[in-house]
Amino acid sequence: MSGGAARAIAKKLCRHHWHVADDGLYPWGGDIMRGEASSPVVVVTMGGQVEVPADLTAVWGPLRTENIGIETLIANVLSNPRLRFVVLVGADVRGHLSGASLLALVRNGLDERRRIIGAPGAVPFVENIGDDAIERFRQQVEVIDLLGETGPAVLRRTLEDCRARNPGPMNAPFAVERVRHATDHSGMAGGVGVHATVIVDPYGEVRPAEVNG
Repeated sequence: MSGGAARAIAKKLCRHHWHVADDGLYPWGGDIMRGEASSPVVVVTMGGQVEVPADLTAVWGPLRTENIGIETLIANVLSNPRLRFVVLVGADVRGHLSGASLLALVRNGLDERRRIIGAPGAVPFVENIGDDAIERFRQQVEVIDLLGETGPAVLRRTLEDCRARNPGPMNAPFAVERVRHATDHSGMAGGVGVHATVIVDPYGEVRPAEVNG
C-alpha cells in the first residue's frame, strides 16, 4: 500500500482528528473532531460527553486544563480565521475549572506573573503563548457561556444563532509560536509539572516546585 493510500485510510478511520490533518489548520493538535468546514463555531465540551451537531460546528472537543489546554485551544483557533465563536457547553472540569478560567482570561487578561486574573482554576497560568495571541483571540472570537448546559436543543439554537450572526472570517490566520515552556518537574516526588513554579501532586494538591541540585 502506498503512503498516500495509507494516510487516506487513516483519515477515514479517525474521522478527521486534528493529529492526521494535512491542511495546515490546528497545528498544536488535540483530541478534537471536525464537522462542517464553513461553520464559524468551535464547541468546547469541557471534560464530558455532549451531543454536538456536526452540521453546525467546525470543530469540537474537550478543554481539560486551565493552562496548557487553554493555550492549545487559542493557538488552534487562531490558525483558522473562519472561526468567530467559541461555545463552552457541559459541566466544567472539576478542580481545573478550565471553562470558567477561559472566560476569566477573555474578560480580565493576565497579571504580571501571567496568571489569569480572577480565574477559579487551580493553576491558571498562561506561559507558552504571547500577549499578542491572547489579544487576537479576544478580537477574533466571541466566547459564549453555556457551562452546565447539556441539552442538545439549547446548543443547536445557539449554533444557529452564531451562524446567523457570522461576521465573516478575519483577514488572515495568526500563527502562534511557543514563546516559553514551563519547567518540567514531572519526575519530582510523583508530581506533574504544569507551571514553571508549581507542581500538582498525585492527590491533586498544588505545591511549590523545588529543584534539587
